[in-house]
Amino acid sequence: MAAMSSASDTGDHRGRHPPERRLLILGGPRSGKTSSANTILGDEMFDAGTETTHSNVGQTEIYGRRVTVVDTPSWAIPADPEDDEEPDTDDNAGAESDSPARPQPSLDSEGPCMGAILCPPGPHAILLVVSITQPFSDRERKAAEEQLGALGGGTWRYCMVLFTGVDKLPKGVFIEEHIANTGETLQWLVERCGSRYDNNLHCMEL
Repeated sequence: MAAMSSASDTGDHRGRHPPERRLLILGGPRSGKTSSANTILGDEMFDAGTETTHSNVGQTEIYGRRVTVVDTPSWAIPADPEDDEEPDTDDNAGAESDSPARPQPSLDSEGPCMGAILCPPGPHAILLVVSITQPFSDRERKAAEEQLGALGGGTWRYCMVLFTGVDKLPKGVFIEEHIANTGETLQWLVERCGSRYDNNLHCMEL
């Protein structure tokens, strides 16, 4: 697995090569990860109309700085235990014993570790993409913890939350108000990322 990197991990290259930024994008289903990656890259490098099934790498230059962006498959949302409960009716008698057990979500080679490997020696920053149109529940929180845990200790200090779909907020409602009113799980995520969040890719400091 590629290690996380600080901005100075490759030494002082001033005067020889432009500085570089490596970004790893993580998020749940329909969060807007791929569209966000395309916005950063300034081009439709990735297909935002289909589900991302493997990690993709794109590069561009922004103000003389090379920027590498890795888009990853959506993180696996843990199954709700209540979904596994079968109604106790005659029609479903024996269904539990005849049906295979639902597999638990797992992190495979196309998860965050593969994404980190694709931007060696490791990402400078991890963008956790969250759509304001999708609930961020305790299940999403567990998925985020699994993803970041797979990358090793200390990973959270490189993370920031990137909110998408902000144009869907009611008129006059700012993202800070949305965070405060949505619930403890979203507040937990923002705090876990050191209160680093943004909703305007064009204003991000790369």
